[in-house]
This record gives sequence, structure tokens and C-alpha cells, in this order.
Amino acid sequence: MRSIVTVSSLASIAAAFSLCNNNCGRAVIGTARASPDLSARQSLCSEFVTATSTVTPAYVLPIAFVLLIYRPKCHGSSTVTVTAPVIYNRSVHEKRASDGTSTPTPVLTADKPAYASACPDNVAYWSACQCFSGIVATTVTVTAATPTETVPGATCTQGAEFAIYAVELHTARWRNLVGANDFGPGWINFTLQFADVQPDVVGVSSTIGGLTSAADPDQPISIYGTTGPAGSALNRTLIDHRGYFVPALEGFYLVSLEQADNAIYAWVGDLAVRGWTPSNARASRFLDSDPSRLYSFLIDVRSWGVGVPIPFRFLWLNYGGPGTFNVQVTNPRGSSIYGPGTPSNPQVISSCSGPGAPISPWAPWAQEI
Repeated sequence: MRSIVTVSSLASIAAAFSLCNNNCGRAVIGTARASPDLSARQSLCSEFVTATSTVTPAYVLPIAFVLLIYRPKCHGSSTVTVTAPVIYNRSVHEKRASDGTSTPTPVLTADKPAYASACPDNVAYWSACQCFSGIVATTVTVTAATPTETVPGATCTQGAEFAIYAVELHTARWRNLVGANDFGPGWINFTLQFADVQPDVVGVSSTIGGLTSAADPDQPISIYGTTGPAGSALNRTLIDHRGYFVPALEGFYLVSLEQADNAIYAWVGDLAVRGWTPSNARASRFLDSDPSRLYSFLIDVRSWGVGVPIPFRFLWLNYGGPGTFNVQVTNPRGSSIYGPGTPSNPQVISSCSGPGAPISPWAPWAQEI
């Protein structure tokens, strides 16, 4: 049977007994024995005990770090800078010697050779081996694999956030909103409508738009699997949408405002996060807009912009009648990534959490303006 006995426990055994002159000792170190010869027997003794020294490679911190900058031509010189998640490798070994190696502990890890039949067991054989002058353990150096611990990356929510605002009758907000029927959409005061105003309903949806003119304008809005509050009406409702496009392809992404009753605005880049106003919208469309025109714009994504989140915002306002709106965002191959009926997909996200999150949290709805 194979024995594993620490050498430190055997040193005292060798010192306590005169094992060099018994049958086992003579078999191991005796000069009368011809085979194996004395030098071979000494080598066998050295090889019998092995001290394994484990060397762990120097700690290395490989960092998967990519700095990507998106400079969309479609809205001036705005820049969105996003840092990809960083993966850290961390050693989980215990403390080692200053030279990076563990202290070797000699152990008996073999069976005594066949010639040493006079030795009753491995312990007796090793005790006899120590009768040789200067017998030492054979040191075997093993390079251990560097253990790693991967820090989890960010978790992102697919879809865009939306906030439904039901404007109450006979309030300053209502008078300002319906005033657009007489003075045009430019009459609407965004600060009055949104600053310090809590939305009535919030959520996340992979789709946008899809309202039809068949809806009852005097009933609460029904959209994105939810409804407006009791007592509200579709004909005095606002919906704000915000999120991030994460382009998967290089090329031109087409953003189209396909329908608007009464008004819809679109922003991308920094202006979608802060400072959005009717006058700086990237595109807008209204009920009385010329139907022969295209209300769309392109987002030019270069190779270094693939995977870089681009903030966006779409704001719909209805100040009379049933109200409709549709938005469509297509990738360079013509496939829709955001529009009526689009499924959840990683190219439209609303928020991320965890280490290395590629986007910042949105401000609370009431604090955006």
C-alpha cells in the first residue's frame, strides 16, 4: 500500500534507533551487495522521497477595456463616450513566500524498491536511507495555473422606458396644452408640462406607437399593456419615451416619424438626455404636416461605433381628438429594431446595473427639465 508520511516525523525515528546495522540497513547501505550497486541504491533513496514546490505565476491583471466614442454626424458635434465592462482576474491563493513559491514539504509518495525486502515497510526503508551521508529529497517544481475570479458584467434591461402624463382639466398645464390648437405646437411650454411633474404611469416597452384613430378620445389611453389613470382622457395625454440604441451593425440607421396626431418629437445623443426643447429636436411631425414629405433622419454608425449606446428620446403629445403616432427605427439591412410590434432585443435598452455598466442612470422623470 502506498504511504504518505511527512519527513519531519521520520527524522526523530532515524536518530532514535541504530537502523544502519540491522538487516534493512545492511540491505540498503551495505557494501557487500552487488546488485543494485551502492550508488544506484543511494539514488533510489533520494528519489524515494519527493518535495514538491508549487510556483504560482506572478499576478497579472488582464483588463478587457475598450473606450469607444460615437460621434453622430446627424446632430452636430455631440459626443457620447461609453466604457465597456472591465473584467478583473484576482488570485485566490493563500500567502506565499516572498519569491513567489510555496515552502516545499517532503513526503513519502512511493513504495520501497523490490531489493529492500528486508525492510518491513516504507518507514523502515526511508530510515535506512538516511544512513547515507547527505541524503536529501528530490525536489519537483510544479507551476500551478493562475486561478481567476471573473467579476460579473453589467445587466441591461431591454426596451425603452415610457412615462404617461394625464393632463387634468382646467389647470395651467391643460390650458397651455390645448392652446396649441389655436397657436400651433410651438405654444406648448415643456417646462410647465414636465418640470417637477410626476408621470401617472411608467414602464418599459420594446415597442413604440401603434395607436389608431379608432380609440375613444374621452377614455384613458390604452398602450404598452397598460392604461391611463381613471378619469383621464386620451385627448389630453402626453407620452415620453427614453432609452438607448445599441447598434449591432456598421452603416446607416433610419429613424422615421411615420404618423403624428397631434405632435411627436425626436432627439438623439446628448440632447436626448438634457436640454431637449421643441426647437432642437432632430425631427418632429404634426397633424397638419405635409404628408408628401419624409419625416426621418439617419444615424451614421461607423465601425468603432458598433455596440456603443446612443441615447434617444421620443415625445408624443395629444391635445385634441383620438390621437395617433408611429415611429420606426430600422438597421442598415432594413430590419426594424424599434417600432410598433417589435420584440425585445439587445439593440434597444433602457438601463443597466452592475460593474462596468455602459450607460448612466436616467434622471428621475420630474427632474429632467
